[in-house]
Amino acid sequence: MGNPTQIKEIVSPALRRATASLETTRATQKQQVKDEIAKREGFAKPDGDADVTKAAVQEGRSMLRADFVAKVRKINPNLFYERSIAVPTQGGLYLDDRTIDPLTLTRVGKRMVCSFLHTKISEFDLRVMKDSKVPDPDVPLHWQNIPDLDQHIPGWRSCLFRLFQDGLIDLEKAKTVFKLNAGRSSQNWQNAVN
Repeated sequence: MGNPTQIKEIVSPALRRATASLETTRATQKQQVKDEIAKREGFAKPDGDADVTKAAVQEGRSMLRADFVAKVRKINPNLFYERSIAVPTQGGLYLDDRTIDPLTLTRVGKRMVCSFLHTKISEFDLRVMKDSKVPDPDVPLHWQNIPDLDQHIPGWRSCLFRLFQDGLIDLEKAKTVFKLNAGRSSQNWQNAVN
């Protein structure tokens, strides 16, 4: 007897397109889940050898809000602090912006630059994490627990960096006033300013 003949399944072009579209959608969704997992795990990634989720480690050289604002105002007297009305545990630095808005031809006025806790500010940002369930991209119908960012509490170094980025303070003056070379070394800080 001869070789058995293979019977090819006849599939309509519309079904082939639909199947290809479904496979593309699945691949895209799988990659999106993997990207989301990587992003969430990145929030908890250590800063050098320091755990960014531990308050004791991230506190560093904390300072009272009044001391922080006084030091910032030594560098730029146009900055001032205001406490949040909606969230009294927080406040922010504002700029008294005296430029003229070209559209309305009026003075810009008060503009928020950065926010932080009202009482005491840690040196480094603290990330409060919680576990969250996401679909397992490799095992269908399974879920896995990954860390998720619940709260991000800025430290005074990130506020200084924001002010530097906006051109509101000189980083060399900030190094002198805040003694930035003292305290623990931060890989994230080094990457940001260099």
